[in-house]
Amino acid sequence: MKVIAISNFAAPAANATPLPQGPILSLPGGVVGVLDAGRVYAYDRWVMALGVCPELFIVLTCVSERQVPAVLREQLAGYLAACGAQIVRLQLRFPLGWHVRGDLDRTVGYWVFRFVENMSIALEPSFAIDRPRLALPVDVLAAQAHEEWDLVGKIWRTMEEEFPGAMPHLNSFLWEISHAWEIRWALILRDAVQYGYISAADQVVVERCDRAWTAVIGRYLVPSGYEVLPATMARLL
Repeated sequence: MKVIAISNFAAPAANATPLPQGPILSLPGGVVGVLDAGRVYAYDRWVMALGVCPELFIVLTCVSERQVPAVLREQLAGYLAACGAQIVRLQLRFPLGWHVRGDLDRTVGYWVFRFVENMSIALEPSFAIDRPRLALPVDVLAAQAHEEWDLVGKIWRTMEEEFPGAMPHLNSFLWEISHAWEIRWALILRDAVQYGYISAADQVVVERCDRAWTAVIGRYLVPSGYEVLPATMARLL
């Protein structure tokens, strides 16, 4: 499973139309089944897209052309964007039989878990702490993490409002990701400073990234006892 370029959003239309309520949506490439009041979209035996909320849809891209025509998937993504939804993509197969109609909590929780665990902020590459590991310039890394933490915040706020029962599990997952990312980010920035890989302009992007991360953990983790690293606190002051 892999997240497909989370910066590759389909832009929502300015004059959005309402989401279809079902039972079907007829598109030029075929007929799509619409379940759970327009939150789940399926073709044959496969789920194609799921709405974390009406404003954010995850569209799957791992199902083969034989199972789900690519043109139909793209037409669905375009249609949802025209309805005002932000589109993100994830490589994952999800048979329709795995979804219980009316039980969005379990399905959405699973998709959110799989989506976030494949973001760059959740990946844990192995590296030695005594040498720099800058695969990309600091400003690029910071901008990508900023975008991802912003999206995590949006997803968590939605889950908190619509699926509060899933929050304990998701916050435990978020704790693990945040702690690992904070350590890795501190080491990357330490190396960048030590070897002269960071400029004043880079510092501005790093600050935006730190603020996006702080907004998430400040709302969902700090009240439960999450402690920010001294290196992070020094940057935030």
